[in-house]
Amino acid sequence: MTKAFVYCGVSTEEQSEDDHYGVALQEKRGRAFAKQKGWRVAKVREDVGSGKDDQRPGYHELRKDIAAGEADVAIADRLSRNVRAVYDFLERTRQGGVGFVSTSKSFDTTTAMGRASDWSSPIGPGQCLRPTGALLSRQLRSRSRSMATGGSR
Repeated sequence: MTKAFVYCGVSTEEQSEDDHYGVALQEKRGRAFAKQKGWRVAKVREDVGSGKDDQRPGYHELRKDIAAGEADVAIADRLSRNVRAVYDFLERTRQGGVGFVSTSKSFDTTTAMGRASDWSSPIGPGQCLRPTGALLSRQLRSRSRSMATGGSR
């Protein structure tokens, strides 16, 4: 049976308790996804701390698990706001023959289409997991410019 490792991460203690994004909900989604695929959840790793870099204990443990060949697939809502860290993680999973699934980003390297869309993308691996912060920042700048020029909200 496929061994799945679930990773759950949020930036703050407040977010960890959030009913819409908290660690418990991320774990529940990861477990449900694994169950749907017929995979066994062997470990759950979690972090409450900034996702802007990869200096998180649960994330490091997950990387060690993958390097040691303990996992067949890693499941996460999201890994990091740092695109380079996401790329490095995806490269490690690919090299280790480990799949990766994002429960919130329609990203799944356990399927042929998922692998093809990731590694052959002209914008580079991991770009579909673009950091939420960067997207929000761009949207806010655009909205501010629109409002400053008399546009509607």
